[in-house]
Amino acid sequence: MFEDPDFKESERFEDFFNTIEGNKHFHSLYLKAINNPFRRKILKIINKEDKISKEDLFKQLKDIYNISDNNVLKYNIDYLISAFCIETTNINDIIYYQITKAGKVIEFID
Repeated sequence: MFEDPDFKESERFEDFFNTIEGNKHFHSLYLKAINNPFRRKILKIINKEDKISKEDLFKQLKDIYNISDNNVLKYNIDYLISAFCIETTNINDIIYYQITKAGKVIEFID
């Protein structure tokens, strides 16, 4: 029988669409990513800024949601990255986030 790659560990968008299971997994992940109000706010901020540093994003979210734990931000950012909604860039040891085509859906929600 055909051996499927472990799509859940994939870092490439295309790998999810090699199997029906991968396709279902991606769509489930994507819907959970964009339907969460906190992650939507993250997407809106990143989309508005085009590129934003990790520190600046945290400051904005802290002001809005009064969060003080970096782990909350990390969990949600990691989720958005795994759903291919945002991507990271490291410039001079500063982490920046950018919206992807998949993340641009935020322009059409609320």
